[in-house]
Amino acid sequence: MGNDLKLSNNRKNAIATSIHQTVQAFSDRLPCKVNGLCLYYAGLGMDVCTFVYQKVSKDETLYYSLQGGSISVRVASDPEDANRGVNFGAINPSFNTGSYHCWIVGLCRENQVVTPFEFIDFTSKHYKSNSLEQGHNWERTDIGDYLWLDQDDMEKYGVSVNCNENITQQAIKAWSNISFNHAMLCQAIKNYKSIIGSCV
Repeated sequence: MGNDLKLSNNRKNAIATSIHQTVQAFSDRLPCKVNGLCLYYAGLGMDVCTFVYQKVSKDETLYYSLQGGSISVRVASDPEDANRGVNFGAINPSFNTGSYHCWIVGLCRENQVVTPFEFIDFTSKHYKSNSLEQGHNWERTDIGDYLWLDQDDMEKYGVSVNCNENITQQAIKAWSNISFNHAMLCQAIKNYKSIIGSCV
């Protein structure tokens, strides 16, 4: 994927900040457990990333999409120690039991992911606490507030995904059925515009 298809780092940072601000603003309407928030982060992130990309590129044929299933994240400090990881979304992910994780991929066209793709997770700041809750040691440097990785960087960063099409479709439907998702999107875009305006 050429650089002309990617958002700038300033825009990525502004999107991430706007997502976190919006989720915080709507915290009284969201699940109390951090583990239940990935659907909201991914659904809102999908919509905001798509909005920003299409406005910047003037191309409405490409968009960002939510995916669901499970991910594995390296917990060892040694980048070569890929065997020591923690799984988010369970080994056998299930939407009905809440044993799944959601993230974002881009860019997409007509339900096909454009490769190489970008992996985005706005819940990465919770990886460490979730890992410790599951009884795993966390030896690596803490991950920041979000991950926005090119496909080629995922292995180097110790992140792998297992997309489940059934969970993905159920998650997309669940996000679309949330009564206040449009209000969240409007707030996130407002936040984004406020942030990016100060970066120009």
